[in-house]
Amino acid sequence: MRPNFRRDSNGDDKKGYEPVPAGDYPVIIVLQEEKRTKAGTGAYLEVGFEIASGPAAGRRVFARFNTENPNPQAVEIGLEMLEKLYKAAGLTDEDSTHLIDKRLAVKVSVEARKDTGSLTNSIKSYRQTVKQTPQAHNPLDELPF
Repeated sequence: MRPNFRRDSNGDDKKGYEPVPAGDYPVIIVLQEEKRTKAGTGAYLEVGFEIASGPAAGRRVFARFNTENPNPQAVEIGLEMLEKLYKAAGLTDEDSTHLIDKRLAVKVSVEARKDTGSLTNSIKSYRQTVKQTPQAHNPLDELPF
């Protein structure tokens, strides 16, 4: 198993576990942890994203990527989604140890859990954030004529 990585947050833990509203959010990856399934028949990578700005800043949303499962289709879907995350995070390899502190944007939905019916967030897509490139200073721009 890979080591577990966390980046602690200064976020307000009193915000509760209510799902964030559906929408697009800028996030930073603050958690990645490889875990075994409850049944013990598989494994998944859990990734935690902290919302970086806006009214939900400091809140966290999570995604799980199947990496080992008796159902090969579950692994295929998990690895496809993980590849999309790597691409959005700007990674060219599939080494998840490089995910912490990566910035990207996620599209979040609100769904009912199948087991309890309670509302939860689900990440539907990942995309790179637009990087602002500083413009070169041109001294001629300051001339009065």
